[in-house]
Amino acid sequence: QAFLDLEREAKKMHLSINQSKTKYMQCINYTDTSTHIEIGEYKFEKVSSFTYLGSEINSENSISTEVRKRVTAANKCFYGIRKFLKSDNIKRDTKLLIYKSLIRSVLTYASETLSQADERTIAAFERKILRSIFGGVCDKGVWRRRTNSELYRIFRETDILKYHKIQRMKWAEHIVRMNDDRTTKRIFLARA
Repeated sequence: QAFLDLEREAKKMHLSINQSKTKYMQCINYTDTSTHIEIGEYKFEKVSSFTYLGSEINSENSISTEVRKRVTAANKCFYGIRKFLKSDNIKRDTKLLIYKSLIRSVLTYASETLSQADERTIAAFERKILRSIFGGVCDKGVWRRRTNSELYRIFRETDILKYHKIQRMKWAEHIVRMNDDRTTKRIFLARA
């Protein structure tokens, strides 16, 4: 019924439903073998995932695929600017600024909830970038990789997981300041 109401209101505005671009996704825990749904004269394809505003949404409500997609995008960004990050002619502070503004923002975009495995993946990726920026250590004539604690001591900033949690808190503060009639705030404050 909701779809038919939407279609009726859309027609009033001279808008139409594009059947080839409209899909549906079922988010319930039982197996349904149907491949489409028919509503009135329309037939819509069933999908298990789709991309919305650059983020992948799937029927299992799992963010792990989105995290992998973000890591891949951040990795492409890293490889695109890797020669700058490894250059001896660019100051370390400038490299860190590039990391924070380009790579970290790509990595943390649309990742509000993370599992512990996703957190480990993101933290490992950050350490990869930091090792690239800070390089190795020559210890008594032998080169070695910097330890995680050495990386973060030199970095002198919050690690990506703390940064992510701070961003989530800022979002929550933003919602709390919203008027009570805003849909976003009503959903945020709703009880299950």
